[in-house]
Amino acid sequence: AYFVLQSSLNEHLVGWKLSHLALALTFFAIFRGIGAISIGFFIDNYSAKILFNFYLIPIFLGTLAALLLPFWQAGLILFSGCGLTACIGGNIKSSTLAELYGQKNLGAIRSLLATALISSTAISPLIGSFLLDFGVQLQSLLILSLIIILTSTFLGYLGVSLERKKHTV
Repeated sequence: AYFVLQSSLNEHLVGWKLSHLALALTFFAIFRGIGAISIGFFIDNYSAKILFNFYLIPIFLGTLAALLLPFWQAGLILFSGCGLTACIGGNIKSSTLAELYGQKNLGAIRSLLATALISSTAISPLIGSFLLDFGVQLQSLLILSLIIILTSTFLGYLGVSLERKKHTV
C-alpha cells in the first residue's frame, strides 16, 4: 500500500518531496538486493521455520520510524524495510512451506498463498485511500500497520509452532 498511496502520502506529509521519494525507492532497491544476496545463506544455516518468525522486523522498524521520525528521513528507513521484507519474505515463506509440508502439495499451498497475497495487495491501498479521504490521520494508519504486523507475526509464529509440533509427534 505504501507504493500505491505515494501521492496521498505526499499530501499528508510535511517535508516529503518527489526527490525524497526517488531516493527512498533507491534505498528500497538496494535493500532488496542485499536481501536477495544474503537470505539463502540464512535459510540454509538457520532454517526458514525459525526465520519466519522474524522476517517482518524490517517493515515493522520502517513503519515505526515513519511514526517517530521526520518523514523525509523515516521514508528512507521505511522503504529500506519494505525492500528487505519484500525480498526475504518470499524466500522465507516458500522455504518454510517446503520445510513444513514437503514438496508433495507445495504447488497447491503456494497457489493459495499467492491468492491471499494478491487479494491483500489489492485491498490494502483501497482501504488506506478510503481512510485517508475520510480524515483518518496518517499516524493512525501507521499505528494500525504496526498492529497488523505484530498480529501477523504472532499468528505466523503460532501456525508454524503448531505445524512443527504436529509433524514431530
